[in-house]
Amino acid sequence: MSSEALSASGIRRITLEQSKRARVGHIGSALSIADILATLYGGVLKVETPDDPDRDRPALGRPPHQPKPDAAHRSLPGVDE
Repeated sequence: MSSEALSASGIRRITLEQSKRARVGHIGSALSIADILATLYGGVLKVETPDDPDRDRPALGRPPHQPKPDAAHRSLPGVDE
């Protein structure tokens, strides 16, 4: 995993690329969660290995009209596909 993927700017870049590819709008909430994801996956959560039964599993919610930050979220370590 590159340090770019764990940075908030890297997560925003992935979100913008995927939103453009999918032709979706209203990406403000997906962009605003980038700092939270970078902080959590950068050292707060225990997610070193996806197979660890004791790893942390955060749950993300969203309003129904907003795109999910799935692409950025899936690029982080320990995230199930």
